Amino acid sequence: MKLIGLLSISFILALLGGCAATTASQRVSAAETALTRSVALGDLRLSQQTALPLKLERAVIDSTSPSYIFENGEKAFFKLYKLPQFVTAYSVTILAQREGSMADASLFMPVVLTLDEQFRTRRSFDEKSLRNRGSGLERTIFINPTNADERYLIIRGASLKGMVVQSLQSTQVQPIVTPYGMFFYSNGIEVKAEVRSSAVGFIEIEQKGLADH
Repeated sequence: MKLIGLLSISFILALLGGCAATTASQRVSAAETALTRSVALGDLRLSQQTALPLKLERAVIDSTSPSYIFENGEKAFFKLYKLPQFVTAYSVTILAQREGSMADASLFMPVVLTLDEQFRTRRSFDEKSLRNRGSGLERTIFINPTNADERYLIIRGASLKGMVVQSLQSTQVQPIVTPYGMFFYSNGIEVKAEVRSSAVGFIEIEQKGLADH
């Protein structure tokens, strides 16, 4: 399934000369190899738990993260957060950022699961309904009284066969020299780029609605 979104990004043409140390294909392939070689946990209860942060926090899901074979049969690296005892409604936003240049990028596409005290899946949010935000993908979930029994939140990678098609609005800036001085001419060009799904990547997680104790 391809997600199509519009990202408005301005950049100077000269910046396009920079390139990542590795290509998206190489990064994705290396992450896939690490995932294949990883020893999957037999029980999610054995995973290290992280308390849901009260402030914006950046985290990484990589080859050092635990892996697990989830209910759909997909093996994925993941991070497990422990939710606080329900007191009031709140939201949790997860943002995954692209890695690489506009022309050659990979992206961790987060799948989010909520679990009850017995580690049974209560809700599941796949990558197909992620929203574009800046150069990344975003998911917001809401914990309401009807979800008060949810005690854990898992962020895991999506299918490695996934692909995002993003429309990028670039601005090319060209200097023009005249007898009256130098001027800069800019024009917008829309380019489409395919961003490959990766088993690893950086995420930002932020909650809203919980008091900072």
